[in-house]
Amino acid sequence: MKNKMTKFKLWDRLEIDWIDAVENTNGWRPPEDFNWKDHYAALDHKIIGYYVNECTNAITVCQAYAVNNHNNFVGAFSIPKGSIQKIRRIK
Repeated sequence: MKNKMTKFKLWDRLEIDWIDAVENTNGWRPPEDFNWKDHYAALDHKIIGYYVNECTNAITVCQAYAVNNHNNFVGAFSIPKGSIQKIRRIK
């Protein structure tokens, strides 16, 4: 989905699957003792939110918006388009 503009409307409900970076801070260890399976499984993420805005490189959803004042929202979350695997509009 890299750099492609979508055709969503303000407050459309979306479910987005994306890949994100993961870190592990369990200290120094040799590669053969590391739990690679669980580490790479943690790259997959999913979010459900209301469409707010997008730019060339990211799409932003929010947690909630004020029904009687559509200019107010809370919990903005932006995802780089290059990380997005799938977007579904939820009815």
